[in-house]
Amino acid sequence: FYSNNNLIVKDSKFLENSATNGGALLSRNNTHITNSRFNKNDAVSGGAIHSNNNVTVEDCKFNQNDADYGGAIYCNSVLNVENSEFMENAADYGGAILGLEEMYVSKSRFYSNNAENGGAVCVNNSALIEDCDFYANNGEYGGAIYFNQNGTVTTSIFRLNTADYGGAIHSNSQLSVADSQFINNKAETSLDRKSVV
Repeated sequence: FYSNNNLIVKDSKFLENSATNGGALLSRNNTHITNSRFNKNDAVSGGAIHSNNNVTVEDCKFNQNDADYGGAIYCNSVLNVENSEFMENAADYGGAILGLEEMYVSKSRFYSNNAENGGAVCVNNSALIEDCDFYANNGEYGGAIYFNQNGTVTTSIFRLNTADYGGAIHSNSQLSVADSQFINNKAETSLDRKSVV
């Protein structure tokens, strides 16, 4: 599915689609997606969704999507994700999400996603993550999250995430963490000032 104009998607299912960019959706303009499911889609970038403009995702589920960049979502602009679930997505960068610009993720769940950088989420710009649950995600750098720029994490829980560097979080810049829990995360290499377990 390709859109060059503003795109609104609701109450929809996207199953086993494939493309170079955006296995299910490729959007060039503002995109708003609600109450939809994306299962087993694949692409080079954005296994389910690839967007070059602002994206809002609410009340959606992403399962077993796959890409090189952004297993479920690849966004080249501002990304807002609320109350959504990402399970068993995979990529080289951002098992569930790869965001190149500002990102806000809240009240969302990330379970068993996998990537080299950011098992669940890979962020190239500033990001706020709040009220999220990261469970059993895996990466080489950042089992759950890889921050390349300033990041803030609040009221979130990280359980049983694993990585070579930063069982839960790997950060290359300023990182602020508040009111969050880290339980049984594991890093193979512990002598890394940029990583959080």
